[in-house]
Amino acid sequence: MTTAESSSQVVVVAEGDPVRVSVRGPLDLASASDLDDAFVSLGSQRPPLVLLDLAGVTFFDSTGLRALMRVVSRCEEIGTTVRLLNLPSQTRRVMEMTGTLDRFEMGEERPGG
Repeated sequence: MTTAESSSQVVVVAEGDPVRVSVRGPLDLASASDLDDAFVSLGSQRPPLVLLDLAGVTFFDSTGLRALMRVVSRCEEIGTTVRLLNLPSQTRRVMEMTGTLDRFEMGEERPGG
């Protein structure tokens, strides 16, 4: 899903297990709905695990944080675990400053990711 005004892209690779969602560009007010939409479309599949790759995130603010928290909460309600991969330093800083870092399950994967 790409939006012209935000130049953000959320790519869902739903074949196989686990499902992988990659975010590229800013995760902010203009693009948070793209992330929501991607996870709404996954809701009917109820995958046990979704890998959310944030390596391509170029900007992250409180709206992006709220979007991530919303997605994780919805997934928990249907029994899906969301694991964040390749957390950019700016994203990690926002989570640390707001005390929300431990709210997320983290994974590492850097090379190529």
